[in-house]
Amino acid sequence: MVTATSFDVKNSICYINYVFETSQWRMTVSLQL
Repeated sequence: MVTATSFDVKNSICYINYVFETSQWRMTVSLQL
């Protein structure tokens, strides 16, 4: 259970980072346009 929990947490952090990076990238593109 501990391994699965830490794995889920790592996945959540990766997903949040991914969403944050893509939203930042979209904002940058919008500003450039």
